[in-house]
Amino acid sequence: MAELFGQLGVDIKLLAAQGVNFLLVLVVLMSFVYRPLLKLMKERQARIEKGLADAKAAEALLEEIEAERLGILAATDQENRRRIEEAEEKAALRGNELVASATGRAYEEAKRIMAEAQVEIERERRGAERAVKKEAAGLIVRGMEKLLRTEMTPAKNDELIKKLTL
Repeated sequence: MAELFGQLGVDIKLLAAQGVNFLLVLVVLMSFVYRPLLKLMKERQARIEKGLADAKAAEALLEEIEAERLGILAATDQENRRRIEEAEEKAALRGNELVASATGRAYEEAKRIMAEAQVEIERERRGAERAVKKEAAGLIVRGMEKLLRTEMTPAKNDELIKKLTL
């Protein structure tokens, strides 16, 4: 067999030495490169999976906050509509009372009071709208605080609410 390798120009001792060198390089690469690289890839995959899970949790929290905000806005809107209806009814009753008892100058006074009542109704409506906007802005800010998990000072909170209600 050695003769066959000799005729082919292959030195058995050199081939054996190269085989040993190859095995040494293979062992060194496996222990110092391949295994740490696998460990690093597993850690990265775990971080990516955690990031995806955190993103899903944040999205679910955001949806929950949005649902809560819509519920509160609906309740506030309903309450404001009820108040406006009550104010309109009171104004109409007061106006009817004044018109019914008014003659001449009293009739003109009743018309003036009706106009003032209409102005008051409009002012209350605007105030109710401002209150809804301010409450919605506060909800949004609190929701974002929950989402971002940051502390906000009352001054920053008021500043954001003013910006959002304009």
